[in-house]
Amino acid sequence: MKNCRIAILDSGIDKTFIESKDILYKEDAIDENGHGTMCYSVIKNIAPNTAFYIHKVLDKELMSSSEKLICNLREVARQDIDLVHLSLSTSDYTYKKDMEDICRKIYSDGKILIASHDNDTKKTSFPCEFDTVVGVGGAIFDTNIEFRYRKDNSIQAIANKVPSLVKGENGLYNFFGGTSKAAACMTGIIAGQWERIKSLNHTDRDEFLNSMANQRLKEKWKDTNNEVFRYVQEEFIPYRSNINEKIVCQFLNSFEKEFNVILEYERISLLDFSSAEQLSLKLSQLAKEA
Repeated sequence: MKNCRIAILDSGIDKTFIESKDILYKEDAIDENGHGTMCYSVIKNIAPNTAFYIHKVLDKELMSSSEKLICNLREVARQDIDLVHLSLSTSDYTYKKDMEDICRKIYSDGKILIASHDNDTKKTSFPCEFDTVVGVGGAIFDTNIEFRYRKDNSIQAIANKVPSLVKGENGLYNFFGGTSKAAACMTGIIAGQWERIKSLNHTDRDEFLNSMANQRLKEKWKDTNNEVFRYVQEEFIPYRSNINEKIVCQFLNSFEKEFNVILEYERISLLDFSSAEQLSLKLSQLAKEA
């Protein structure tokens, strides 16, 4: 028996997967785009012991309507599932209240809704911004099981948006990234912990995910020097939005003077500047070897 049952509301599932024993519901769900199949693949890779209910709400061009989404959410509310995955969003207010009402019903029944924010972070985006939904944004991480979680934020979770090769339409591999992938990663992370989460109420689930994210962060950056991390936060992060070669070299030069080291610049890549943690770890390693 599968540990966790997930409803995916997306573009469907590819014909190469549709007869899989882990797909329990798939009415009229042939994927004509590959997006829904790639969401399924990401979730399945992170949490293999899962079963799926596939709802096709997006067409070949990944278009749909709020009415169709709400109709499928109402159907999901009647199904025996644990998680609802939505790698989609809208900024259309016309049916916002109806959408919010059905999301609250699903939430009140103890199910968890996970939804991606638009890739444009400045856009209003729902259902991910509803307080009954785990909203997911994207960031650069090394793996698909790393994430950040802040229960009081409108977008509580940040997961891996880095494009990676994923099986999609016709069983072919395609690069899949952005907040759609990040939401699939987050759904997989929650599904993978379902045996520990399922008996908790929503508040305790938030605390569990927050603690889990912090623990993974602590384990990953255990070799980071605290003084280096402090310096990076104070001296570099305020300028990260305008990053260029001049700013980077000025920062590295001041770092060398502060810590009395000479760094191998050739071992530093743009990816190292993706987060304070990543940059601190790289500088700690280089300083230790200098």
